[in-house]
Amino acid sequence: MNLKKQAHDLTYRIENNFFLTVIRRSLTMMIPFVLVGGFACAFINLPFIDYGSELFDGALGTLYSIFIFIYNGTFGLFSLALVIVITVSYCIEKNESPDKAAMYVMVALGAYGVQLNIGTSGFNFESLGVKSSFSAIFIALLSCFLYERLKRITAFSLKKYVSGMDVMCANSISSLLPMTFVVGVAVLINLLLHSFFGVKSVHELFSNLSCALFAHVHNRFFSGLLYTFLLHFF
Repeated sequence: MNLKKQAHDLTYRIENNFFLTVIRRSLTMMIPFVLVGGFACAFINLPFIDYGSELFDGALGTLYSIFIFIYNGTFGLFSLALVIVITVSYCIEKNESPDKAAMYVMVALGAYGVQLNIGTSGFNFESLGVKSSFSAIFIALLSCFLYERLKRITAFSLKKYVSGMDVMCANSISSLLPMTFVVGVAVLINLLLHSFFGVKSVHELFSNLSCALFAHVHNRFFSGLLYTFLLHFF
């Protein structure tokens, strides 16, 4: 009975954990985004239609192109949208005002942009999609957490310089140093990952770890079992 109560208490703490609550609510917000992209994906990959036939030169071909655009505009930007939604959910949980929530979003996007390695050989458009969901969640939560803590430090808030300013302008100026620090931390993470693991981002590290995990499972049944377990566990 005591063991059952401990399991119940543990489950309760997990379900009410702040960060897990933010993730859960964020993924709930993403449901329309997922359904629209999933519908487009289902149409594009219908197994009983030959997309190379002459039939698709007409109206159906145009419809097919439309669904390609819809798929690329949803699942193609899934991780980017996830960063925004998680940040908004974080602000809702913290009862932040809309103008302050906008600052959180910009900080998270700045940190995530660093992880994408834009402008380098390490950038891949696929990293904006579903494959980078884990790194998007990690970077968004880390950015929000650090930004929130830094705002509380007087030296970072620049309060003596923003007195008398408009509220929107004051929030923007006050976010300058915290945002710089958070984005700098994202850069530092990339540099450390490259130095110690030879990867260029959190996504690449997680991807390599996942591949290494399944590489040691040679039996397809156990590989599928492990995948199913991890899918439901996470």
